[in-house]
Amino acid sequence: MGRSRNCWNAGWPVNCTDTDTGEELWSVLTVDLTQPYTITGAPRVAEGLVFIGNGGAEFGVRGYVTAYDIENRRTTLAFLYCSRQPS
Repeated sequence: MGRSRNCWNAGWPVNCTDTDTGEELWSVLTVDLTQPYTITGAPRVAEGLVFIGNGGAEFGVRGYVTAYDIENRRTTLAFLYCSRQPS
């Protein structure tokens, strides 16, 4: 059986720690800090991926979702979830 992990965020980085030891396995900055992004929800884990949504439409940036491989933090998916001109 693989390592048990806990994924969380406090601000912009998403962190993944070993549940048993508390050791940080990885941390990744999910936004460009020069832009006014917001993160108001916790990361979600499914099928070996850690998903995090970043928002900020009220501040003029486009929100997006990124998925990271839980084993090695590689980005596996990223997509915008709202258009510049919502209708």
